[in-house]
Order: sequence, then structure tokens, then C-alpha cells
Amino acid sequence: MLAALRTDLQHQLELLPQSPDGRPAEVRAAITDVSTVSPSLNVLSTAMFAAPLERGGAAVEIEAVETGSHRQLAALSLGYYAPLSDLKARYSKLAPAQIALDKAAGDFGPLLHP
Repeated sequence: MLAALRTDLQHQLELLPQSPDGRPAEVRAAITDVSTVSPSLNVLSTAMFAAPLERGGAAVEIEAVETGSHRQLAALSLGYYAPLSDLKARYSKLAPAQIALDKAAGDFGPLLHP
């Protein structure tokens, strides 16, 4: 999961425009919680109640700090559960957490723009 978050964040950093005034920065990220789903329970609950019961998701903290001064440039703390509309995520143990990590990286990227 951490490798997937790292890849998503690297992609967001590659999208940033080049800046002649740029300074070195360090991006720190931590996955603080992962809520998995039980695919078999969701299949059973879908058969009984016409809807999966478990949603799943993750909580993430990300910050960018200036290397020399340790001044915080951007920060994000996000807890996200996969939306009810995303039914395919209900039948894979870690899919909802991956959706949350993708959202966190996507929300963090714009915070880095001046």
C-alpha cells in the first residue's frame, strides 16, 4: 500500500511546473489506518440484502517540508471511505483503501502549487 501511495505522489510531483525559484523539499507520507472489506461477506450480504455491507477505506497524512529550513510547504490529513456508488471496490479486500490513497495523492498535488 505504501509503494502505491509513493507512486501516486511521484506522479503528482511530476505534474508540477518547473520553477527557477524552486528549493529542495521532502515529502513525507504515512498511512495511519486501513479498513479492508471482506469480499465473501459482501457477496453474502448482497445476496441477502441486495447491497454489500462493508465499505472500507484508509486514512493518510502527507506533508511537504523545505529541506533546509524544515518549513512546512503543504499538508494534508485525509480519512476516506470508498463511495457507496463504487460497487466493484466492495468485492476486493484492499480496493477501497487503494481508492482512498489515490484520492489523497490527487488532493495533495494541487496543494503544492504556489
